[in-house]
Parts: sequence; C-alpha cells; structure tokens
Amino acid sequence: MKNKYALIGVIAAVIGVCLLTVGIMGFVEERRAGREYEELLQQAGDEESVENSDEGTVQEDNKNPISSREDSDGIGADIGKEPAEGKENGSGTEAAAGSEGTSGKEFVTRDDIDFEELQALNPDIYAWIEVPGTNVDYPIVQHATDNSYYLTHTIEHKKTTAASIYTENYNSKDFSDHHTVIYGHNMKNGTMFRTLHNFEDYDFFEEHRDIIIYMPDETKYYKIFAAYTYDNRHLLHSYYCEDAESFQKYLDEIYAIKDFNAFIDREIEVTSEDHIITLSTCVNSGEMTQRYLVQALLIN
Repeated sequence: MKNKYALIGVIAAVIGVCLLTVGIMGFVEERRAGREYEELLQQAGDEESVENSDEGTVQEDNKNPISSREDSDGIGADIGKEPAEGKENGSGTEAAAGSEGTSGKEFVTRDDIDFEELQALNPDIYAWIEVPGTNVDYPIVQHATDNSYYLTHTIEHKKTTAASIYTENYNSKDFSDHHTVIYGHNMKNGTMFRTLHNFEDYDFFEEHRDIIIYMPDETKYYKIFAAYTYDNRHLLHSYYCEDAESFQKYLDEIYAIKDFNAFIDREIEVTSEDHIITLSTCVNSGEMTQRYLVQALLIN
C-alpha cells in the first residue's frame, strides 16, 4: 500500500513539474514576443536619428495635435484642436510639412515609424495603430491570401502565441470600408490587445476615447463610442456593412445593447454613411464563445 501511495506521489510531482515548465515557457514566449515589437520600434527610431544626424539638420516642425502619453488628464485630448507651436511629445509625433488629410486636418506622422523600413521587413505591413492610454502601439498587417496566417505569426514570420495585429483581406487596406475589423491576441503579459480590457472600467472609457491609425501618406483619427463583450460571430460575415440597410441594422443592434458592463456612448451618432473600426480580442475569462470589442468612429 505504501508503495502505491509513493507511486501516486511521484506521478503527481512529475505532472506538477511538467505544468510548471509549460507555464514558464508560455510566459517567456509572451515576453519575447512583446519585446520584438519594442525592439522593432526602437530600431526604426535609432535609424532615423542616425539619418538626421548625418544630414546635420534638426527638424523644427514639431507641431503635434496629440497630447503626451504621460498626460494623466486624458490622453489624446488635444486631437482635433489647433496644435501649439513647437509642442513636444514623448511619442515622437510630428506634422509633415505642407500635408493635409482629406478633411483639411494636418497630416501627422510619428518620427519613430518608418514605413519604408517596415515594409522592407514585411510588405504586408500597411498601417500602425495607437490607442493612447493603453499598450496598443503596433504595426497592422494583412496577408493577401491566408486570413489565419497572422493569427499565429509575427510580422517577422515567426510562429508565436502573440502573433500580430492584423486585418483580414475582406477589408481594404485604406480603411475606406464602412466597417474594418482589427484583430489582436489578449496576452497575459499586457502586450497586443490585452490592455483593451482597460475599457471595462467606466472612468477609463470616459477619459480615453481616441484611436490613431498612421499610414504612409495619411493619418486617421477615430473616436471610441462603444466597448462591450459580444459573441464570437464573424462580424464581416454576419453583417455586410457596404450595404446601407445591413450596416444600419448592425449599428442599431449595438445601440440597443443593455448589458450593465457594456459602455455605449449614445450621444455619438453613427449612421450607415459613416466609417467605423472594431478592435476585437478574447475575453479575460478565456471563454471561447465570446469576444471583447472596442469600436470607434472615423472623425476625419
């Protein structure tokens, strides 16, 4: 009998060690995947600094309509306001001289995002998303033929659990569709789309409403109007939003949500003529039949 209990004890210990090892490996992989993007951003910034140094010039046009990320009074609150002359920003955002967006708003770039360098690394990179107040600050990719590729691969084509921030080829890459869905994993180490769950806090939702999408020749500004848990249906398959009636039906369903934990700003009117983005990630509980969605309206 003693031998039987001893054997059970040994088996339990082996199982425990195996589970601990798997957990540690998973954590290390998440940390490594998160650092890849940080290193990529740092590399792009370093290379641009070298180029500026070689030219022997200093960029003086630092007009910036985006408030500093360290601003505790509501990050991104200055979007849409006239930028102050010579305003500094820790994110390295600067206005491109002589450029304007389609709405007449000044075209803004970030000097730490070099699309030429990024697209040399991976031509599938076509935009960069920043959600002030969160850790969401990543390139966006889209595979031409395989919509599941970036679900499991980084922008450097490495297979990891963190993967990439991506859209499917049902969407155009110029954000001209009425509804663009952007996907990202909910990583326990806080990377990728994990910190979208900050919007589950009402005060955070009220104070952080901005999403910025940078592209090589345009910057788009979005205002968050909804954050809630939804089922795992494929939104672009379920609602054909290029059809005005279908899109309006979908919008009406959003505004009809009564969940106590759903935050919907009903003072922001969204119609079938508008353009929205949805950021989609897994819920913290790990429930595979649900997704957490943050939705924003294009304001320029």
